[in-house]
Amino acid sequence: MAGITGGFRVWREFGGAERVTPKLINHLAALGLGLVLLLGSPGPASARLPEATPPIGADRIDVPHRDRPAFSFPQGDFDQLTLPLKRAGNLFLIEAEIDSLRGNFILDLGAPYLVLNATYFREYEIDSSFVAGTFTSENQYVRRTSCGHLSIGELQMENLRADVTNLGNIENQRGVQILGLLGVGLFSDMIMELDLQGQQLILHRTPATLPEAPALRMDLPMKLRDGVLLVKGKVQGKKIRFSLDTGAEMNILDRDLPGEVFEEMEIQQRIEAMGADGTTAEVLVTRVAGYELGGLNLGKMRTLVANLGVISRAYGVQIDGVLGYPFFAQGRFVIDFKNERLQLYDSNGSQR
Repeated sequence: MAGITGGFRVWREFGGAERVTPKLINHLAALGLGLVLLLGSPGPASARLPEATPPIGADRIDVPHRDRPAFSFPQGDFDQLTLPLKRAGNLFLIEAEIDSLRGNFILDLGAPYLVLNATYFREYEIDSSFVAGTFTSENQYVRRTSCGHLSIGELQMENLRADVTNLGNIENQRGVQILGLLGVGLFSDMIMELDLQGQQLILHRTPATLPEAPALRMDLPMKLRDGVLLVKGKVQGKKIRFSLDTGAEMNILDRDLPGEVFEEMEIQQRIEAMGADGTTAEVLVTRVAGYELGGLNLGKMRTLVANLGVISRAYGVQIDGVLGYPFFAQGRFVIDFKNERLQLYDSNGSQR
C-alpha cells in the first residue's frame, strides 16, 4: 500500500514573504505524520526551554546492517527516566546517541519511529527498494536504512530500522544541529509525561503518578493506529478527529472542514506551501477559537489551514486536524500508550 505523509517548514527571507517546504514525507509501510512547522517566533516567553547546544559527534560512525526490525524492546534499568528538554523554536529537543554519534533529536510523536538526518548518516547502507514521496508528489524523497544502537539516557534500543531524509533546512533555520527525529514507536511500551514548563520529559514503565498532583483538566481516550496518535475533539461544536504531533509548531486544520469551524478565525497571513518537487499551494496562518477536547475549552490557538486530504487517504482514516505546540503548551501531559489515554494537568504558567 502506497502512502504519503508530510510536514511543512516556514522561514523568512530577509523581511519578505514566508514560504513553506516539507520537513518529512515518509512511510509507505509504517505511515506517520511528522509535521514540523518552523516559525520565526520562538513562542511564549514563559514557556521557553533552554536553547539547544550543538551536539558532540564522531568523525566516523559504524555502518549498520540491513534487514532489522522497526522497533526493539526498550532496555535499561529504570522504572522512571527523566530527560531534560531543550528547545529550537517550538520544537522539543532531546539529546541521544545513535551508534557512535551523539547530538540533538526532535521529539516527534507525529513520526512512527526513528528518522535520521542524511547529513550525518551518508555512509549507512540504504534499502534501494523503498520509495516514498511528498505531500504534493510521490517522487523518491525518503530512504530507509537501519542502525545498531540507540541510547536515550538510560533507555537503550538495538537493531532499529530507520528512515533517512534531509533535515538541513530545519538546522539552518534554528541554528542547531539535529541528528534526527524520535518517533512514537520508540516509546509505545511506556507512559510518557511531557512537562514543557518543567523542561523535562519523564518516561515511566508503570502507570505514572504525579506526587505533586496538580488539578486534572482533561482525561480522554486515545488511539494509536499505524504509528499515528488519534484523539477526538471539537472545534466550534463540530466533531474533529485530531492526530497528536509534538513535531508541529502550529496546529493544523483541514481547509475542507465545514465553514462553521472557521467562523471566529483570525487570519494572520497567507503563505505558500512548496513540495520537494516545487509544487506549491496556498495555506493560511490563523488563530482559531473553539477548540474542545474531553469537555475542556482550550481557547484560541495558532493554526495552519491546509489540505490534509492526501494524509487522510494515506492513513485510510479521516484526519481533520493536527494538535501541535499550541496544544502541548497548555500544561502537563501524560500520554499513556499502553492504556490509550491522554491526560492534561495544570502546570504553573501554562500557555495557550
